[in-house]
Amino acid sequence: MKRALLYIQNIIFGIILFLTLVLCAEWICSRITVRTLQPGGDITVYLLSNGAHTDIVLPVRNHIIDWDTVFSSGNTLARDTTLPYLGIGWGDKGFYLETPTWSDLTVSTAFHAMTGLSSSALHCTYMTRPQPGVRCAATQINAEQYRQLIVFIRQTARGSSPHAIPLLIRTSAVYGRHDAFYEAHGSYHLFNTCNTWTNRALKKAGMKAAVWLLFEKQLIDIYK
Repeated sequence: MKRALLYIQNIIFGIILFLTLVLCAEWICSRITVRTLQPGGDITVYLLSNGAHTDIVLPVRNHIIDWDTVFSSGNTLARDTTLPYLGIGWGDKGFYLETPTWSDLTVSTAFHAMTGLSSSALHCTYMTRPQPGVRCAATQINAEQYRQLIVFIRQTARGSSPHAIPLLIRTSAVYGRHDAFYEAHGSYHLFNTCNTWTNRALKKAGMKAAVWLLFEKQLIDIYK
């Protein structure tokens, strides 16, 4: 009995030590920033947080791309073609579709999400212009940076080819009347969160980003 208790204690201690090391590494890496291209341009993009998850918010259409031809507003309940911005985020499919609030979280959903055993999804929301504040930051990028963002997002979306229309997830588990979900590549897990994906997108575009992060606050703070 004593041996079993000691074994359990060692497991618990190992888990606590592991998580402590992960959090320390995240704290350090999230505060070291990188940038491969100089800032500036005439295209405004936003980083928008809900307190846990970040979206990249882009103009719906400009001279480079019309996002309504990719993530159609016709797939939303409102079918509103007048909203000027599109928020795009990536995450665990189970969390998105089965956990509208934290009270709906199940052990199974959490386990699959943290271990990378479930599939992922893109969440696309049409919206008005975001207002910079505590949970929203704006930055200017140039056309080449924007093209790199487009490549990254399209490579994340699942389709029959890189330029195919992404695969819509037909579900009633939307968050409002202006959003829809799409099948995505990649697996969400402890070291690859929704905010990690946003950070990688910024790196792809040569924008200021953290070396590595898990949480949203530091990502917003980078642009403040």
